[in-house]
Amino acid sequence: MIAFLERRGQRWTHGWLEVEADRRAPRPQQRALAVFDALDAWFRRPDYEGCSFINTLLEIKDRDSPVHRETVRHLGDVREILAGYAEQAGVSRPDETGEQLHILLMGSIVSASRGELDAAQRARPLAAALLADAS
Repeated sequence: MIAFLERRGQRWTHGWLEVEADRRAPRPQQRALAVFDALDAWFRRPDYEGCSFINTLLEIKDRDSPVHRETVRHLGDVREILAGYAEQAGVSRPDETGEQLHILLMGSIVSASRGELDAAQRARPLAAALLADAS
């Protein structure tokens, strides 16, 4: 399971999410919002199956489990990417804003998993407001 999570982190987090944010954002300051555009497209794909990290986190409740710890670490990687994008957007507290963006991202993924395909579109204005308020 840990090898699967590692591979998923390489393919989804670094090989897709970061690549899509970079591709969709003409300027680095726009990457945090471009994440939500990428999520929107992902949610509408016929092969969308939710987030392996969130699914695993919810299934493995034992915080001392190596699988749980690895899942938390991978989710932390996503949070760090978002904090970096927040810093590029010029916010005063990028770590705090990155955490808030991460909550919006995870909530969007869970909402899309229950069938709310517009979740990323609905979260994007909230992310924009966070970035504006944090600048």
